[in-house]
Amino acid sequence: MRQFYTPFIFTFALVFCAQWMGAQDINLLLDNLTMEQKLKTLEYIRSVGTDIDQQIMCSFEQLNRQKKAQTIKYLIAVQPNTDGRPMRTGVICSRDTLNFGVLEEGLTYIDSVEITNIGEVPYSITSYQTACDCAVLKMPDQPVLPGEKAMVRIEFNSFSKRGKVNTGIVLQDNSLPNARTIIYVKGEVTAQKRAKKRAWED
Repeated sequence: MRQFYTPFIFTFALVFCAQWMGAQDINLLLDNLTMEQKLKTLEYIRSVGTDIDQQIMCSFEQLNRQKKAQTIKYLIAVQPNTDGRPMRTGVICSRDTLNFGVLEEGLTYIDSVEITNIGEVPYSITSYQTACDCAVLKMPDQPVLPGEKAMVRIEFNSFSKRGKVNTGIVLQDNSLPNARTIIYVKGEVTAQKRAKKRAWED
């Protein structure tokens, strides 16, 4: 049923787009703006009363065939759940543990995990929690569509962490079954190596 309505909705896109653009061509004015200024202009246009559906359909018509198909796939995937339950999806991580091995104290180490969405709705990470000096440097900016992959890049700071490390980073997301994905961080931090003194130094 969803697939039936989607092409029908976009049939009217060109008509709406023409109405939205108006008579004046603003391309020359837009060329002089930064990306930040363009985003602010978009917010302003919305504030003065542009219909959001009309704006989406106009933008849709500017896409090539492949990106249109991807957008329709996204729209179908984010349709509201009729039974009222939260929309969850299944994910697979390329590994659940980042094993850094032997680490030198005071240095920063970076590694990453690839997450694949194997469910039927888009996967998204809203926040993360950690009990160690870890940081998520990169996570998906946009929802990861079913069948697609995304990288999560993690940084571990070994400062004042001498000894064994066995901790985890909790990604708050919409994954099954518990709306969270845990990535473990393991290793052993050793004392920082000191440069050997030269023969003539005390």
